[in-house]
Amino acid sequence: MPYLKASLLLAAAFAPAVRCYYASADEDASRLVPELLRAQETGRATRADFSRVQLTYLGRDRVLAFNQWTGEYALWQFEREGLSKCDPLTWPPLSNGRWAALRYTEFVFVGFTQLLSLDPRAGTLTVSECDEEAFLPRCRGKALHCSPLFTATLDGHGSGHELTYLGQDLLLHYERSTGAYAFRSFTRDCGGKNESSTGEAPRCGLSAPLATGSLPLGAHHSYLGSGHVLAFLPHSGGSYELYKVNRPDANATSSAPSIVRVSGGAISLNSSFTHEAVRHRLLPLHNGLLLDYDKESGE
Repeated sequence: MPYLKASLLLAAAFAPAVRCYYASADEDASRLVPELLRAQETGRATRADFSRVQLTYLGRDRVLAFNQWTGEYALWQFEREGLSKCDPLTWPPLSNGRWAALRYTEFVFVGFTQLLSLDPRAGTLTVSECDEEAFLPRCRGKALHCSPLFTATLDGHGSGHELTYLGQDLLLHYERSTGAYAFRSFTRDCGGKNESSTGEAPRCGLSAPLATGSLPLGAHHSYLGSGHVLAFLPHSGGSYELYKVNRPDANATSSAPSIVRVSGGAISLNSSFTHEAVRHRLLPLHNGLLLDYDKESGE
C-alpha cells in the first residue's frame, strides 16, 4: 500500500512515527471521569494494553492524542491536503493539558462534539458533551472542557473492553480476552427537547445488547465507514480481518444488526518504524485514509 512517513509530537514530549494508508471503504456520508479501574471479581489477573500515545479522530480534521499513563493530552489539526509534508499534524497543538483522573482510559468519538471515555478493564464508561469552542477551535490555547451526560457499565466477564462507534448511535462492544461482542445503541439527547407520550423527557443512556456473538481474540477494531469494520490483530503478526455490519432496514424481520467477515490478510511492516506488530495502531481519518502509528515510541 502507498504510505507516507511522518512524525507526531504530543505536547512537545512524544513523537511517534506514523504512516498513512488508503482503505477500501468509502467515507461514512474537565469531567469525563468514569469509575476508575477495579479488580475483577473472579480474581483473575488482567493485562491492560495502555499506550503512551492513543489517537482519537474527532471529525473535521481534529485528532486527540492522549497518554494513558500520565493523562496528558493534546488536540491537533490534521493537514489532509498536506500529506506530502513530513508531518501531517500542524505544530503547535490547538490545545493541550492533563486529565490526571482519566489515566488508563480510552476515548471514542461518538459524533457531534461528544466524547466517550472508557475504562477498558472495568467496562465503565461516560459519554460527555464537550465545549464546541475548544473542540472545534478557531484559535489556539483554549482548554478542552467536557461535561458528562451519562455513565454506564458494560456487561461481560472478560477483560479488555473496547467500544467502536459505528455511526447512527450504534456501538460495537468487544472483549479482547474472550472475543465476545455485542451491539449496543445509545440515546444522547438528555436535554428533554422531545418529550415522550407520558410528558417525561427522554432518558439518555445505553441500551441492552441488540445482538451478540464471538470474534477473534485480541483485536483492535476501527470503523472505516459504509458499514465496514477493520479488525487489526497485533499479537498475530499484524494480520487483519475486514467485516461488514448489516443494519436492519424498515422491512427486515429482525431489528438487530449483524456482522459478517468480508476478507482478511496481513499488513506489511517492511520499511516501517518497527517490525513489532504489537506497537502498531490504526486510526481511521475518513475519506478512506488510515493512520498507522507507533503507540509507544518517542522518536
